Amino acid sequence: MHRRFSIAARLKCAAGIIAACAMALASTHAAALDGQQVFETTCVYCHGPNGNGTKMLAKRLGEDKSLLVQRTDLQPAYIKAVVRNGIGSMPWYRYSELPDAQLEAVIDYLTHR
Repeated sequence: MHRRFSIAARLKCAAGIIAACAMALASTHAAALDGQQVFETTCVYCHGPNGNGTKMLAKRLGEDKSLLVQRTDLQPAYIKAVVRNGIGSMPWYRYSELPDAQLEAVIDYLTHR
């Protein structure tokens, strides 16, 4: 009887660990979806496939670095600095226009795919 209880306790513990991991993954996935949504509503007009930002980046950096969503070399601090300060023809975004939480979600979307 003692052994069955031990196995049942172990199964409960394992189920709890699996549930916690699933919740963590779901939370991470939800954050990525939020970042994608913010990017698609705020940034894609200029940084989508036919946007002026994409065209400017293609001229300056080459076609392979023109689409932000395809890049793997973007650093979070750089994205934040460019968004908050602007660069070239890209305007800066105030906190009231793009709150930190939304900016962090976009950064996560662009850097953790």
